[in-house]
Amino acid sequence: MSQSIDAAIPHTGDTLGGRYILSERVGAGGMGRVFRARDTVLGRDVAIKLFHTDRAADSEPSRRLAEARVLAAFDHPSLVTLYDARLDGGDHIYLVMEFVDGPSLQRRIEQDALEPAFVATLLADLARGLAAVHATGVVHRDVKPSNVLLRPTRHSPYGFEAVLADFGVAHLVDAARLTTPGTVIGTAAYLAPEQVRGEAPRPASDIYALGLLTIEALTRLHPYGGGTLQETVLARLSRTPSIPASLGREWSSLLVAMTSFDPSDRPDASVVAERATALAHVAQTEIPDAADLDVLDLLGLETAPWSLLPDAENVPEDAPPTRVARKRSVPRRRPAIRASWLGAAALAVALIIGGHVVALSVFAPRQQVTEIAPSPAHSAPAAQQVAVSGSR
Repeated sequence: MSQSIDAAIPHTGDTLGGRYILSERVGAGGMGRVFRARDTVLGRDVAIKLFHTDRAADSEPSRRLAEARVLAAFDHPSLVTLYDARLDGGDHIYLVMEFVDGPSLQRRIEQDALEPAFVATLLADLARGLAAVHATGVVHRDVKPSNVLLRPTRHSPYGFEAVLADFGVAHLVDAARLTTPGTVIGTAAYLAPEQVRGEAPRPASDIYALGLLTIEALTRLHPYGGGTLQETVLARLSRTPSIPASLGREWSSLLVAMTSFDPSDRPDASVVAERATALAHVAQTEIPDAADLDVLDLLGLETAPWSLLPDAENVPEDAPPTRVARKRSVPRRRPAIRASWLGAAALAVALIIGGHVVALSVFAPRQQVTEIAPSPAHSAPAAQQVAVSGSR
């Protein structure tokens, strides 16, 4: 019997596949570990996602193969590149990917405010990448700042371009499910309303998550932060995200469309890329102050004050709330959901938390909820420097 990877954890200096020398461990999650390594054959640094093999569920081999095939199908500058894979046999099962020697967007947001024009260039990068993903019938299903890596480049005045990583829970539209029906996989803070309702993920779900990510990058705040995970999830069933009025009409128009309650009202990724590119070339307003931000309530309803994400570092829990302003000129949008449905959903939602990644059983409360392990990109700060494509 072969020895499992958990019983023989590789160490710095160990060699995999006769060519990859592990230099440091940069991340860990429920499904595996991520290492920076040196490819001695091609003389370059790579990222190796090393899967656990001692507690694999029946679906995990299928997930590993699906992740590898999804990555192998892409050749796009805004998507992490797969170089090699070993998926069966031996003690070590792993993916070899591009190493992105830069921070994650999550780390960058935590460090300092970002210029709106810079955010627009990153949004354009990510939208172009998602357009390529969606064109193949794949939904990423976990778009969030920690899964966006910033690759150093000379082609941007800001020195970085965005790369989308972590296709571990990517979904092929109309493909056989790898999870229990009625179970939603994703990160609670970035789920689209239809995902919360238990509907199958679709490209528009990625656009919604990308909209929330963009709001967070522009304001250093999350529209649905501040409450419990249950409250965070259910909030998007009763209201659309609040958009800072100080961002201006063009930003507001795009973000409102991307985060529309109705998936059919959201633009596709190619349209988002075009509009973001235009935004990157126009004058931008001053970056809103996270501690004193007037908020535009696009529903014309009272909205809860924004607060920093629960996992944001070095932020006091008693930070002053954001002031909320009523919208004066934008037409009222139709209510997102009936109060009766909201009450029913509140009773049905069940959360099993692994870091910030959750499985939600909405329509089938009696079914077993599948626990999804945290992404390596969330597990350690250093993991934010590597192109992680970790499965849940």
